[in-house]
Amino acid sequence: MAIEDAIVLARAIVEAEDCAEAFACFHRRRARRTAQIVRLSRWWGRVGLWKHPALTALRDGAMRYGPGRWMERAGAAQYCYDPGGLPAPG
Repeated sequence: MAIEDAIVLARAIVEAEDCAEAFACFHRRRARRTAQIVRLSRWWGRVGLWKHPALTALRDGAMRYGPGRWMERAGAAQYCYDPGGLPAPG
């Protein structure tokens, strides 16, 4: 996330007229994604802490036997994001 932020912020600084505009642009570009990642992380954290045997069996079974495509889709939102390229120097 920090690397993504750095790239998006660098692009916003190059494209903006001033710092306030750059940070506003950065916020617009990053707010939805970072909120989504926080929600997903919080959910996985809660699921990972389940203690009830029935819930842990359900969770573990879903991870072990669930369709591979489901896991690929779940991970794609996190790991397949492209923040774009860095601005050219100069």
